[in-house]
Amino acid sequence: MILENPKFTIMVIPPNANRSMWTYATVGMSVNAKSPIELHLFFLTENNEIAEILTAIAYYNITSKPLGLDDTVNFGRPWQPNSICDHGLISRPYLDGQEFEEVELHGELISFFWLIPITLEERNYRWNFGIEKLEELFEIKQLNYLNPLRSSVT
Repeated sequence: MILENPKFTIMVIPPNANRSMWTYATVGMSVNAKSPIELHLFFLTENNEIAEILTAIAYYNITSKPLGLDDTVNFGRPWQPNSICDHGLISRPYLDGQEFEEVELHGELISFFWLIPITLEERNYRWNFGIEKLEELFEIKQLNYLNPLRSSVT
């Protein structure tokens, strides 16, 4: 896969004093975009497949349709073997707080969103009932976003 942005990369941040999980983040996904965004995803272990998923989503964002808050994406495969989570929801970075959501960098406002792996059923629920209802279900069912083997909340 060739990206049209030679400055694009995936940053991999190992667990540290602030976070007990791995963080995978796009860097340069939205260069020259009208509404620039970057995405991050969390996982329990180091895993190159996460970087591949983020790269594919960045490629789609750069070459097809710009993505934004509350959009869903199809991973094209489960995010991990034996997982039913084969889609992603672009969400506010609830674990990081509002100050992380929008950052001005070199005079440009960039949104930093959380990519949450979801199931096809959850994606359909989001489109049928709205993002607020899906997020309510996530809270009620205490979504374990780190568990690739979790069941759908719907």
